[in-house]
Amino acid sequence: MRTYFNLIFCPVIISLMFLGCSKAVDDTLKFDDSIINIDRNANSTWEGKYEFFEHADPDINMEYTISVCKESESYFANISIDGFQTAIRAKSKVIGNQDSIDLIFEVYLPGNMNERFEKDDIILSLKRVDSKISTFWGKLTPVLYENMDSGKIYFEKVEEYETSSNHN
Repeated sequence: MRTYFNLIFCPVIISLMFLGCSKAVDDTLKFDDSIINIDRNANSTWEGKYEFFEHADPDINMEYTISVCKESESYFANISIDGFQTAIRAKSKVIGNQDSIDLIFEVYLPGNMNERFEKDDIILSLKRVDSKISTFWGKLTPVLYENMDSGKIYFEKVEEYETSSNHN
């Protein structure tokens, strides 16, 4: 009788235990806008161009550019990443407030050569700390191990945009 129990019920019980834990790890980096209130006007303080560069010898270079601007009543970011075996062109929604924003993947743009993101992936988040901008990596991660830590300053605002202008 005990053997029958072990053969039939143990696999069923173990399967039920793991059923609730079957959510994919990548799903944790998906955005769900139904759970927050969004202050779209506060995003105007983020309008502009942001850059981050990486270099590793002998000749590995990566250039990350984020251009945040307003389109109609929403804010979007055009993301351009160029470098070692990489050419990414993507458009993301910008969701957040004056202190922090999330870049939520929408669509690939012409010229894109790499497809790393899916719709609603959190590409990365930016947070203002004093006058500096901290980066919290999402689906986008840097090439160099030394730049992998979230919460550090990587991107720098290099250009201020006027409200309601379109930029690439």
